[in-house]
Amino acid sequence: MTNGIYKVETEDGSVHTLTKKAARRSGLMRQFMDIYELDSDHDSDAAMEPMILPMIEANTITWIIFYLEIKKNCPAYDEQRSSKNKEELSREIEWENRTLAISNAILFRIFNASNYLDIPDLYDWCVQKVADKGKGKSVEEMRKVYGVKQPPDEEQARLSMQNPLAAILEYRHKKAQERRLSSTCESTSSSSEAE
Repeated sequence: MTNGIYKVETEDGSVHTLTKKAARRSGLMRQFMDIYELDSDHDSDAAMEPMILPMIEANTITWIIFYLEIKKNCPAYDEQRSSKNKEELSREIEWENRTLAISNAILFRIFNASNYLDIPDLYDWCVQKVADKGKGKSVEEMRKVYGVKQPPDEEQARLSMQNPLAAILEYRHKKAQERRLSSTCESTSSSSEAE
């Protein structure tokens, strides 16, 4: 594998670069590199089209690239977990918490982006940060911390917790019905006005 540069483009159109070794820590980027054979010796870094990341903002990818570059020489995530004892893991977590201090808003964006980009160690770190911030807090306090609005009804909240995909699909179905009903009402009122 070459030590070349890998390019990504965020939703706002800004292009960012990182080393290919760091990029390979992301499952999504690694898959993209493998599909388009971007690790071969014949690839031209200058001519590479960036991988477009439509759901990630520039400041979020900047932070993620910083993280990936720090971790690029570490063993794979599964190997890290199995080879470290509790003391080593707690020291590493303490170092990460000091070095990677971030606000709740950025934590939320990194949490989503690490899941999208398939970066399991960063995702787990975000989960742990959320859990740490939630210790001893009520549901209402957690909603305030993360700016989460009260669900419209308890049934929707229950569905969301049991099966998030089903909740999303049901929400989309309700919205589609509302749009159809709205357009039907508009066309009925337009035809009665024409008469």
